[in-house]
Amino acid sequence: MATPRKPIKLTLPSHKTTIGKFLTHSGTFTDGDLRVNKDGLRIVSRREGGEAPPIEPLDSQLSLDDLDVIKVIGKGSSGNVQLVRHKFTGQFFALKVIQLNIDESIHTQIATVS
Repeated sequence: MATPRKPIKLTLPSHKTTIGKFLTHSGTFTDGDLRVNKDGLRIVSRREGGEAPPIEPLDSQLSLDDLDVIKVIGKGSSGNVQLVRHKFTGQFFALKVIQLNIDESIHTQIATVS
């Protein structure tokens, strides 16, 4: 049986409210913890005594340089799986590392599973 979802609370400003109340100088729409601009959408909690960080164009893209390897959590014939932590957010991910210099039989096995 599915767990009932919490209702979403939505309030709309009066018709007299101008859009300028919700836009920052950089053009980001701000309403509570919601931020939207040309680079994407983000829900952030304001830090005590500070502003929420801006949305950056590459926020949704990860680079290997952004990750710290914690440990290997699995090994297989085609590579291994590592537990990694994003350096800036502290968020954990499982990263699959695939060896590209594998022999043809293993390559065929990977293609069959995929």
